Amino acid sequence: MNTASPRPVKACLFDMGNTLVIIDNARKERAVGSVLGITPDAAKALLSRDSLQDRLEGGTLSTQDFLDALRDASRRRVTDAALRAAFCDMFSELPGAATLVRELHDAGTRLVVVSNTNQIHIDFVLEHYPHLQLFDAHVYSHVIVSMKPETKFYAAADDVALAPRPQSIFIDDLAVNVDGAKAFGFAGHLMIPNASGVAALRANLRDLGALGDNL
Repeated sequence: MNTASPRPVKACLFDMGNTLVIIDNARKERAVGSVLGITPDAAKALLSRDSLQDRLEGGTLSTQDFLDALRDASRRRVTDAALRAAFCDMFSELPGAATLVRELHDAGTRLVVVSNTNQIHIDFVLEHYPHLQLFDAHVYSHVIVSMKPETKFYAAADDVALAPRPQSIFIDDLAVNVDGAKAFGFAGHLMIPNASGVAALRANLRDLGALGDNL
């Protein structure tokens, strides 16, 4: 599941969804459907239609055009604020993740968020999950116009890791993304998004020296 790297690990590259916070796409679809007056299944189809959410996260569709496309699917007068809130109704705390991030930060390990995401979700999580503000750098798909597992994405992560690739560990809940990171030269850890998974990650990072000598 995981690959070893030379001690000590100097940089931790964290995916966001199901790695730093829990995501629940079904809850989001219910919320979007509710504000638009359509079923959750219709909301899911809407977000997938013409790769709407993928284009938002791939940086080829603006936030405003995305919100307008959602609103056009409804006969209701729906505000941008209501659409943003519904689209963000998917996040919850991943037990133990915030504590682990703070321990890594205190140990001086470089922290980088590496996420296929969008500005609506970034604004929300930074406001509601303070541990995400401890990161030293960020690689967001919509900013660099590239998504995992594309090589361009890993190259952008490498640019900000400020550590040799074998001493940079890429942590993600999707095997395809971890495999891509390992092929690029990073160490890798496949995240299981629950408290036990956080504990396993913590043990791995401690063994690799990312938590310092006293943790």
